[in-house]
Formats: sequence, structure tokens, C-alpha cells
Amino acid sequence: SFNNNLSNILLSPSPARDQISISWNSFSKNDTHLRILNSQGKVVIEKYILAATVKGGNIQIAIQGLTAGVYTLELLQNEIKSGKKFVVVK
Repeated sequence: SFNNNLSNILLSPSPARDQISISWNSFSKNDTHLRILNSQGKVVIEKYILAATVKGGNIQIAIQGLTAGVYTLELLQNEIKSGKKFVVVK
């Protein structure tokens, strides 16, 4: 289950095509385990983001390989999970 206290995640554009930009002020506070899941719950992209490498709380993720559909972005920090759904179009 998601912790809504951390749901101040901005994801753009939506719908997305080749890349998403994720803004989250907690990126720079702690290392983050990032996963993108498809509508079946399968992990399709997984990255480990080091806090020291994030400038201004903003990261870009390439999503060219994803097919059109609804996906869930999951961010995990210190066992606390936050999430957001987004749409990919082709």
C-alpha cells in the first residue's frame, strides 16, 4: 500500500511517449528504488537512484521500450512506498 504523505510526486508529461520527468523533493534526501510496473503488475523498468546524483529533485526516465497502456510508478525509500499511475501512448 502507498503512503499518501509522500504522494507529492509530479510526473510529466501524461500521457507520455518516449520519456517521463519525475519531480519529487524526497529524491535528494534518500536513495530511491524506482520501479515501473505494467497493468499486470510486472516490473518493466527498475533503477536505483542515488540521492547525491539528483539535482533539484528531478529525474528523467527513458520509456521508449514501453508499449501503450497504463503503468504504475513506484518509489521506495526506507521501506516506505509511494506511487503514481501514468499513461503511455505510441
